[in-house]
Amino acid sequence: MKLVLKASARRDLVEICEWYEAQKPGLGDEFLDEYSNVAVRIEEFPTAFHEVDADVRCARLKRFPYLIFYKVEVEKLVGLAVIHQHRDPEFWRHRTS
Repeated sequence: MKLVLKASARRDLVEICEWYEAQKPGLGDEFLDEYSNVAVRIEEFPTAFHEVDADVRCARLKRFPYLIFYKVEVEKLVGLAVIHQHRDPEFWRHRTS
């Protein structure tokens, strides 16, 4: 299955990359590479990650302190949010609809 990000999750990703790039040139690309690696694992093993709600799972990036929240649907995986680990863990809930 393919991981398809909602517009709000795509905005999360862009903002995070821009922030890291402002900290150090090239770091935004490194974040994006790490995100992509985790996204591939999600696509290969969608139910292998921690379930936080009915059909919603959460995958942690290894190098960066971010979580990918995604919903498992019949024919696709929907990326709901990419958020910092210290942010309110319930933040993704308003993005499920």
